Amino acid sequence: MKNKQNNTKKLSISIIIPLYNCESFIRHCVESILNMNRDDVEIILINDGSTDETGEICECLAKSNEFIHYFLQENQGVSAARNNGLSKAQGEYVLFIDADDIIDPEAMNLLLTKITDDSSIDMAIYGMTFDYYHHGECYRRETLNTPIKGSEETSEWIKKIEALFDANSLSSLCNKVFKRSLLEKNQLELNKEMFLYEDLEYSIRCLTYCNHIFFEPTAIYHYRQSEDEGNAGRRLKRIEHINGLVDQIEKAFELLQKNCLDIYDIEIEKKNILLKLYLVLAREKIEVSGRKEVKIICEDFKRWSIEHQMISDDNYFMMLMNQNVSRLILKRNYSSLRHKIAVKVKNTGWYQKKHS
Repeated sequence: MKNKQNNTKKLSISIIIPLYNCESFIRHCVESILNMNRDDVEIILINDGSTDETGEICECLAKSNEFIHYFLQENQGVSAARNNGLSKAQGEYVLFIDADDIIDPEAMNLLLTKITDDSSIDMAIYGMTFDYYHHGECYRRETLNTPIKGSEETSEWIKKIEALFDANSLSSLCNKVFKRSLLEKNQLELNKEMFLYEDLEYSIRCLTYCNHIFFEPTAIYHYRQSEDEGNAGRRLKRIEHINGLVDQIEKAFELLQKNCLDIYDIEIEKKNILLKLYLVLAREKIEVSGRKEVKIICEDFKRWSIEHQMISDDNYFMMLMNQNVSRLILKRNYSSLRHKIAVKVKNTGWYQKKHS
């Protein structure tokens, strides 16, 4: 990104970064964006009430570059911060980036050039990596590529909605570029009441109004997964019943289904996705739950599955339906032990030298 004396060039891209206690990462994140060397990009930093040095760092960044804008808000959560950023965005297209992550500047630059040269594109979805860290060292990288390549209209991509979910292409906002006029026209804001899988819910609602989507399998976004950070299971402990969360995702899918009914009915794909999602949520919550909580998870799942007429021969599905609490806990403990051993092995000098 270039420094200019006056900002007269029309902005093509607004990059919104919500911030909360990210003093160790935000410079690296912003640097990866600046390395694109574009003068049609603005960076909007929304500080969601950080208590560390994040604010001071962002003030310095904003003073050093006129295309970086910094705003402070009271702590309201990531969705409120993103909505705040949307209200201030001026670019034709919008990206959301998390403060502890980075982008591949060269690959992102190529993608943004493609998008800004084709005004018919409503959204772009691109590949990403999950970089797993332990004590500051990346010990594993998982690459997630989109299962589709190139431009597709609704009549094509809607039939592949389950494949997109399976490839983790829908679950994050950070692997997408959104046309801002589409968001504004349809009053698309994130649900501030959701604190888990809010990205997925919002992505599905946005897809409802998209016709032309460009898919880029290249892993452009690098998501930092810290080994010691709170996982989804701990956040799920704040939700007494998983059913409510799945219901919110289902409502978003129903909106998409209604909009695309004349083109293709996604009823089967919707049921499959909801079941897969529920199984993931149940597994994550069981990882941090006691026996009584596991029993409630099983009871809720059985009730929900019967109501939705879900059928599966999946082993985990059957354990939940049969309320095999002891087996579920045993499986959880075994998986946890294997994971801990794997992390320790991968952090030994021998392993790192062998795989370097």
